[in-house]
This record gives sequence, C-alpha cells and structure tokens, in this order.
Amino acid sequence: GNGDFKLFNMEGLEKLRMQIVDNAGRLYLRNNLGNPIAVMQASEFSDGELILNSVLNNTTVYLGANDNAGGRMRIFSQNDKLAMDMTEIEGEGNLKIFNKDSIDIVTLQSVSGDGSVDLRNQKGILSAFLASSENGGALHVNDGIKDANTRGVFQGSEFGGFLALYNAKKLDP
Repeated sequence: GNGDFKLFNMEGLEKLRMQIVDNAGRLYLRNNLGNPIAVMQASEFSDGELILNSVLNNTTVYLGANDNAGGRMRIFSQNDKLAMDMTEIEGEGNLKIFNKDSIDIVTLQSVSGDGSVDLRNQKGILSAFLASSENGGALHVNDGIKDANTRGVFQGSEFGGFLALYNAKKLDP
C-alpha cells in the first residue's frame, strides 16, 4: 500500500513529508521555497539512498549503493552534470573526476591492493598514468592523441630505476 504524512509550518508551507510508495519508505525535507532539499528513500533494489538538492532544486549529492551493494557517492554541478563519482569495485576504491563536458579526466583507484592514477585530456584520451606495486612504481606519459603513444616511462623498484624517452617514431632518441 501507499501512505502520505505531511508536516506544515505556521505559514502553511510543507516542511516534511513521509510517504510509502510501492511499499518503500520515502522522506522529504523541504526548504523555505517548498523545494525538497533532502530526500531519503529506498531504491528499487531496497538499498538506502540520500539525495541532497540545492536551492535551485537540482541534485548536488547522491549517496547510496552501487550495483554490487557497495557504497557510492556522486557529486553534481549546478548544471546537473556529474562532477565526481566515488565508489568501490570488487572491494577496492575508485574515484572519478569529470570535466564540464562529462568526460572522465582523473581516475584514482586501487587495483589488486595497489594504487593508480589515470590522467586524461579534455577529449578523454589517456595522457599519463602513475601506478604502484609492492615492487615499486611507474609513471607513463603519453602524447595525448587518439592511440596514446608512450613518450616517456619512469620506473623504480628494489632492483633499481629505469627511464626511457621516445620520439614520434617510438624510438629512443
């Protein structure tokens, strides 16, 4: 069944609303303009969700569960575009930052327990990445064009270091 409970202030403006919709609970907190600034609800998969809105009634923050019952936080711009998405994938952290064109330009993640950072240019092409492992770390720099040709590599491990620079023909200069 469905149900609806509303609380109003002295001026008659709705400030709080509790609903049961499709057998799931939903709670709205409204600002002085009557817009919902916070919504707490159960998702279609019965996960908890918290949605925060700005005074302009656009979503700014989403907290909830991802597809495999892990946590997820999403931050949106004033233009309703995704700016940041933080979640877990198979038990490891993943953070993506998007530019104004909704292109993933920075990814920080844990892969097999080690950290990595991917940097992309405004077209979404991988330009550089930094990776760590239990044996050391590596920095790769690409030319930023479609096939992301490697232009430089710097690696370090317990066995020593390695530095390579490549020209446009992928040869050491």
